[in-house]
This record gives sequence, C-alpha cells and structure tokens, in this order.
Amino acid sequence: MAQHDVPYPNVLDARDAPVRTALQRSITANATPTTVILDQDGRVAARILGAATSTQPITAIAAAS
Repeated sequence: MAQHDVPYPNVLDARDAPVRTALQRSITANATPTTVILDQDGRVAARILGAATSTQPITAIAAAS
C-alpha cells in the first residue's frame, strides 16, 4: 500500500480470511480481489469486484461519507 501511496486505510485478508468471514452475511466475494467499502457505522457501503482503478475506491469512500 505504501509503495502505491494508497491514501485510505486497508485490511489485507490474506490468511484465514477473517474479514471475509465477518462479512459473509452482508456480501459475497465473487472475485479476487474484492474491495469492500464500509460506512462510518461499519455497514457495507460499496463493493468493487476485481481489480479497482485508482479512483474507484476514492469515489466510493466519498459517497459513503
């Protein structure tokens, strides 16, 4: 994340998939990678399936705020 100067917090769900497990009742991860944007209350506000462009997460975060 630092190498690409990503300006928002991230969680990598690489081992044992705790994030996917926690969200399995809210969303289905149909692609790898899947980007999930949570609102301030921890609810799923947006989901991006597959590789995200550099602006997609920023736009989704702004919409969730």
